[in-house]
Amino acid sequence: MYHPPPIGHRRFHFVRSALDYFFLSLLFWDFILALGAVMNIRWVYQAGITTGSFCTAQGVLKQIGAVGVAFSSTAIAIYTFLVIFARWQIPNTRWLPLTITGLITLFLILLPIIGSRINTDPPYYGPSTYWCWISPNYGSERVGLEYGLIWFISALSIALYVPLFFVLRGNLQVDYQQRVGSSGRKMKISWKSIRSGGGDSQQGDDKKESTTIAKQMLAYPIAYSKFLELYSISEDSNLS
Repeated sequence: MYHPPPIGHRRFHFVRSALDYFFLSLLFWDFILALGAVMNIRWVYQAGITTGSFCTAQGVLKQIGAVGVAFSSTAIAIYTFLVIFARWQIPNTRWLPLTITGLITLFLILLPIIGSRINTDPPYYGPSTYWCWISPNYGSERVGLEYGLIWFISALSIALYVPLFFVLRGNLQVDYQQRVGSSGRKMKISWKSIRSGGGDSQQGDDKKESTTIAKQMLAYPIAYSKFLELYSISEDSNLS
């Protein structure tokens, strides 16, 4: 007969799945972005923005923070899509999420380094109206290396979450059949209308719960898009 170990001897695992790693990555880059915003206190205190190492550091943090949040959000969206919609049996190993988050981190480290090395005169990071960011002299870099990335990734996340919404709601039926004489699978997608009322109460409760989860899942990319909209509005004065 199995006897569970005493509470004091149980091992607590803070990170249990790949989704946890991606979520921690999202929180980390959110913190980096917030840290760049907090640095504005210095400009308020001295009633002006000055160039220097502090200004450069703020520009770097704001850029890699925004792009890091976008990449981490997309990693969560892709992982959720593969598990729920594509029904992939993703290996339960820490090396896969650590590799993905490691590649994201490497890209974000190289992003400001390469930009600063290529664009040296005038400096790549400098005063930009209300804070320090990519210098106004490099408008194409602003769009291509931040705005373009985060808006493309936002559109990709919405494109992945929308079919997930209908799958969880029960409208979209996804079935996989084994191909004859092959190890591959054939995907069949069908649409099912959901009618209110009818059926037993347990089935109705399950449908309501699935619909609630679907709405909550769809609310995330919508909220993130609103954040990007407000973030872009705040940066429009810099672009102009």
